[in-house]
This record gives sequence, structure tokens and C-alpha cells, in this order.
Amino acid sequence: MTTLLGIKTNSGEEAVVLVTDTQVTYGSEEHNKNRKPFYKMANGDFWALGFIGSQWDESRKFYNQLTTRRFKDFTEKDIEQMILSSIQKKRFIEIDTINAEFMRRYDEGESGTMEFLLATNKPKVELYFIDAYGNIYTLDDLDYHEPFIVKSATDDTKKAIINYINEKISGDDIGSGDRIDLELALNLAKGAMQKVETDIYSSGPIDITILTKNGIFNYGRQIKKAIEDAENAAFSEIIKKHIPKESEMKKDGSRSPDSN
Repeated sequence: MTTLLGIKTNSGEEAVVLVTDTQVTYGSEEHNKNRKPFYKMANGDFWALGFIGSQWDESRKFYNQLTTRRFKDFTEKDIEQMILSSIQKKRFIEIDTINAEFMRRYDEGESGTMEFLLATNKPKVELYFIDAYGNIYTLDDLDYHEPFIVKSATDDTKKAIINYINEKISGDDIGSGDRIDLELALNLAKGAMQKVETDIYSSGPIDITILTKNGIFNYGRQIKKAIEDAENAAFSEIIKKHIPKESEMKKDGSRSPDSN
């Protein structure tokens, strides 16, 4: 499970902001026999892909094909051709196949299938939604009046994010929703993801990818490291406050518990 948000700018530089939570997902023992953590965003040379749904062996294999170079029969050129061909046809057959096999094997219906948000800068900067059957939609195809797409494990979280963004882009201090530049898109992404803190299915630091015509920029690891560094610094201060130095203990005559 996860929360996934994509925002496409419609003012200033063409860009897509794709953001997910980073709660590590293992999947059930039945679906994921290896019980290894499963991450929610993959990035390539011209694309970024975030996903939501049940994680199992075949979806892990697909993720690994996209993100690792250990598959000799599945090169970067193959990935590029697969994605561009899928966009052209408006159908991602590999995703349809994975979900069809999931439904056949586990008899859980569509509730356990995977859906995706895809951002690309080839052939143009665009944000796509890919449904459980591999159908690919742009914002225009979906007839969305807002330049963003939200997917979440819970309806309450999805509604909270949609309401938050709509409130922000319609506020007097910002202007109309027709003006979402990259700076505003990033601030909306940050604020929206803070809404998932009470969602038990979505948590952890955010993973964010910015896609422009000039490249793909992922900052998930940087954010995670900054949080870890701040946490370590805070613990160091706690230790200093509650564990006196040896010189101070000698000065006031105190003894450590081990000296008894």
C-alpha cells in the first residue's frame, strides 16, 4: 500500500513532480515469498514510475528489470522501447499481464492489482496514469480540471490531499489553478504528503522525483539522509544532557552505576 501523487506544471518551466511515501512494503507471505522490502518509485534516463497496489513476485521482477542491470536480456534500450511503444499505443501490455496473472493466481479481483503514475520527458514532458489493465491516460484523457493525479490506499487520504491542493491553488494568496509553476508544485507535493501522516498504510520520509526536459532528478535518498543525520544529532544531544562526562562525575563525587 502507498500514497502516490503526480503534479504537472502549467506555468513556467515544463515539469512533473512525482512523490510517494517510503513506508517499506513487504507484501503478504502468500504474495511475496522472499519477504524482501519493496520500494515504490523507479527512475530511468527519461522516465519515472511510481506504483500502488499489492506487491508480489512478478511485480518485484518487473521492478528489478526496470531498476537493475542484471538482466542481460532486458537492457536500457529495451526499457526505452517498451515505454515509448506503450505511450504510443496508450497501452502498457506488461502491466496488464502482471495484473491479470495476479487476479488469476490469487482470486482477489481488482483490489490487489497495481496502478501506476508515469512521468516522462520523451517524446515530451508528460504525466500519465496507468490503470490495472495497462491503459494509459494523460490528464486530458481523464478530463481532469486540475493538473494532478492522486492515488492512495485509503479514500480519506486521497480526499484530504485533493482538498488540500484545491484549497491552495484557489486561494487568494496564490491565484488560480491555471498557474502552477515548479516552485508551487514542489510546495504542494510537500504539504500534500504531510497529510498522510495519520494513514497507517503510508508513512516514512517522502521520495520525490522532479522531471523536466533537461533531466530526471530524484531526491529521496537525500531527504532520508538529512532526516537520519538530524535524528542522530538529536540523540547525541540527549546523551550529552543525561549522561554526564567522566570529568564532571569526578568533580561532584558522583559514581556510575557500574562502580557499586
